[in-house]
Amino acid sequence: MADNTLILYTTSDGLSQFILRELGGQLWLTQAEMAGLYPYAAIRYPVYPRHLLGK
Repeated sequence: MADNTLILYTTSDGLSQFILRELGGQLWLTQAEMAGLYPYAAIRYPVYPRHLLGK
């Protein structure tokens, strides 16, 4: 694939579609697209209190 190629990906259940971006031989999704695939991907780790992380 050439750089900046766009690929339309549809999940196997047909409920979601994402535009994958190919840059430098890797596929990229936005944070919102990742959250659609993996519900916990949009969580920002710095929002957790340090005492919960044991630091």
